[in-house]
Amino acid sequence: MKKHILLFKFLIFAGIALFLILFGRKSFTMPDVWLYILIAVLLLLAFLRLFEWWTWEESP
Repeated sequence: MKKHILLFKFLIFAGIALFLILFGRKSFTMPDVWLYILIAVLLLLAFLRLFEWWTWEESP
C-alpha cells in the first residue's frame, strides 16, 4: 500500500511542477527566481518519491 502512496505523491508533485512550468508566469505575480526555485524543489521532491518507489522492497 505504501508503494502506491509514493507513486501518488510523485504524480502530485510532478503535476504541480508541470502546471507551474506551463502557466506559472501567467498565473502568479512572483519574481521569476522564486518561481524557478519552487519548480526545482517540487521536481526534486517528485523524483525522490519516484526513486523511493523504484527501490521499495516489501518486508516479509
